[in-house]
Amino acid sequence: MLVFFFSQNAMYTDIPAVLPPDGNTIRHWILERFKHAQESLIRILSTIKTRVHFTFDLWTSPNHRAFLGVVGHWVDNKGKLHSTVLGLRHFRGRHTGENQAIHFWEVATQYKLVDQIGYFTVDNATNNDSALRFIKNYLGESGISFDTVARRLCCFGHVINLVVKAFLWGEDAETFEAEIITCADFDREVEELQGWRKKCPLGKLHNV
Repeated sequence: MLVFFFSQNAMYTDIPAVLPPDGNTIRHWILERFKHAQESLIRILSTIKTRVHFTFDLWTSPNHRAFLGVVGHWVDNKGKLHSTVLGLRHFRGRHTGENQAIHFWEVATQYKLVDQIGYFTVDNATNNDSALRFIKNYLGESGISFDTVARRLCCFGHVINLVVKAFLWGEDAETFEAEIITCADFDREVEELQGWRKKCPLGKLHNV
């Protein structure tokens, strides 16, 4: 018991030595580790002999913050396939192809991949078409030719999803989905109002 007491005291005495000295320390550690990993990845990508291919997509969080994820795919000099996240950029502004191209180009230049850009696999959305046209313009300024049709591969999973929706719901599937969501929201609202109405005057005041 005495040994346990002293070991516990020693442990508590050492705690201040391992605690972050201020609120920015952990943030600094994370950024430092990220920078180290990023520099290592840039060195690896500079040694490969193949092009790097990309997928990117937009995602909006429940608190309405939009992000553009950029994933790179390549084969190393031993023939092994690699895929890794190159960027998860906080997306500001409208979800246009131009804005997507700007964020992608920042990632490509940061990883020094402008001369190694290969093919893109993205959803079948019109803003992705325009994004590749803007990327073509950026590459043209660097003297690099880029065929937006030949270099774009449509996401097969998205194609299957669109086919199934068209088969089940007809040509205007998006309108049908919007109607279904509206009906469901209305039913929930009516149910909630009826529930509050049972609370007598307080419930009526809530509904008003």
